[in-house]
Amino acid sequence: MSLYLNTNHIVWNEFGGLEPANPEWTNQFDYWEDYVEKFFQSNGMPFDPADSNVEQWLMSDDRAPFAGMVEELLPVLKDRVGVDDTDAILFAHWLPDLHLGTSVTNFAMYKLELDDCFGFAISDRGLSAPFFAFDSLYKYLLNGRKRGLLIVADQKHVMYKSDLVAALAPANSASILQIDTDNTEGLRYAGYLRHVLKDGESNDAAISKMLETLSLDAANTQLIGSQKLLVDVTSGANKIITQDKLVCTAPFAELSAVTDLSQNYVLLCQDDNVISALGFEGIAE
Repeated sequence: MSLYLNTNHIVWNEFGGLEPANPEWTNQFDYWEDYVEKFFQSNGMPFDPADSNVEQWLMSDDRAPFAGMVEELLPVLKDRVGVDDTDAILFAHWLPDLHLGTSVTNFAMYKLELDDCFGFAISDRGLSAPFFAFDSLYKYLLNGRKRGLLIVADQKHVMYKSDLVAALAPANSASILQIDTDNTEGLRYAGYLRHVLKDGESNDAAISKMLETLSLDAANTQLIGSQKLLVDVTSGANKIITQDKLVCTAPFAELSAVTDLSQNYVLLCQDDNVISALGFEGIAE
C-alpha cells in the first residue's frame, strides 16, 4: 500500500505560558527534590543538590504541558481536515512532560470524542522518536485501517540541570500530522531508516547510502535536518536547515511549509553515532 502525506495536514506551533504557576506549589519543593534524587539514584548516578532545577521547573511563568499544547493544535487540524474515524494516535517526544504520567493519546481521544481508537506513546529514543512513531503508525494502518494521527511535543523545563538542554535552549513546541490511507495527494512515503556510522564514516557518505536505499534520486532530493548534521553534506539538491529549539517538531515544521511537490524530501536527525531518516518521494511531473 502506498501512503501519501499531504503537507497541509501538518500543524505545529511554539507556545508560551499555558499553565500559570500556583504559589501553593512552593510546598511541593521537598517532594520533587526527593523525586529528582531518587531518579538519579535509579539510573546509577550521583546526585548533588546543586543539580536541582525544581524551582524553575515548577514555578516558571511559561509552562506548557503537552496536553495544553495538543489542546491548542487539535482545532487547527480539524479546520483543515476531517479527523473522524481516526483508528490510532501515536505520541512521540524526547524531553519530558511537565505533567508526569499524563496520557497525551488518551487526552487527544477524549477531545476528539473517539470511542474506538488505539493509542501509544514513544519516548527515550532521542530526536528519532517521531520518525520511529511515524513508521509504526504507517505499519499499523496497513491492515485495512484508515486514519492515524502522529503527535509530537517537547517542552523547555526539566527538573534537573542539564548541559545538553541548556545548549539546546528548547522552546515549548508541538506538532500534529494526519496520515490518511485514502489520501492520494502529496508526497509518497518512501520509508524509515536508521544508519549506524562506522568508524571514520562521514555524514555525507552515510546519507548518500540512505538515499540509495530509499531509491530517491539525490539530485532531486531536499534534505531537512540540523545545521550540525548537514554542514558537510553534499548529497541532495538542497538543504533545509531546521531550528534546534523545536527539538522533535523541527523537521515536521519545515516539511509543513513545503510547496514544491515535485521534489523528494528526506527528514534527518542524529543521536550520537546514529542517523535516522524519513523519506518522501515527490510527485512526478
